[in-house]
Amino acid sequence: MATVYTSTQSGDWNDINTWGGGGFPNVDGDSAVISAGHTVIYNGVYATLLAGVEIKATGVLRFTHTTNTEIHFGSGTTGFIVNGNLELGTAVNPIPATYTCKILFDGTGDF
Repeated sequence: MATVYTSTQSGDWNDINTWGGGGFPNVDGDSAVISAGHTVIYNGVYATLLAGVEIKATGVLRFTHTTNTEIHFGSGTTGFIVNGNLELGTAVNPIPATYTCKILFDGTGDF
């Protein structure tokens, strides 16, 4: 069953404590909300087809700089809403050329 996970603290995407201790977004149809003031580090390649991600104002979704990353959105995507910050590397701290960072949509949405 799909779940909406809301961050309760800053931390790694796959750390259940980041999401209040009840799991993390890793089932097809799950959604994630990154709360204001929290930084969530997306730290892997997950084949899960997410329904949506919302980054609240002053929230940050940062892709790690130490491994390949992939985030997938399925056909039921409700949105990828960025009111805070989406960091795929910065001028000061870019993702090294040895790693990839991918945001993938299934192609049936209105993006």
